[in-house]
Amino acid sequence: MVRHHMGLVKRHAKQRSGVRNAVLWKYMAILFAVVFLMVFYLWEQYQVISFDSTIHTLRGEIQEVDDENSRLFVQVVSLSNGQEITARARHDLKMTFPERERVLLIERSPADWTKMHIDLGADQALGFAPEDFSE
Repeated sequence: MVRHHMGLVKRHAKQRSGVRNAVLWKYMAILFAVVFLMVFYLWEQYQVISFDSTIHTLRGEIQEVDDENSRLFVQVVSLSNGQEITARARHDLKMTFPERERVLLIERSPADWTKMHIDLGADQALGFAPEDFSE
């Protein structure tokens, strides 16, 4: 009978051990799932912060490009004005208008090349005249 009793005790211990192992595996699976979800959540938050930083940087670059575009637009408008071009040529580049006698227009005629003096009165349409350059 002692033997039979020992067998029952061993069998009962094995059953309890199997139940413990099943419960242990269940808790391990739950713990693994919780850790996985936490790691995924942290990675997702890192990505959000990273994208937010990138968006902030790109908005700054867009603002810089818009400012440069506005500055260049003003410069284009400024340089489209004949009087502004004349003033910059005189002051920045130290250019002077040539004397009348030194300006030649070379046209190709069907027979040969001829020289002609330019009619400086046509320059009035450009917004400047040779008198503007006289010292």
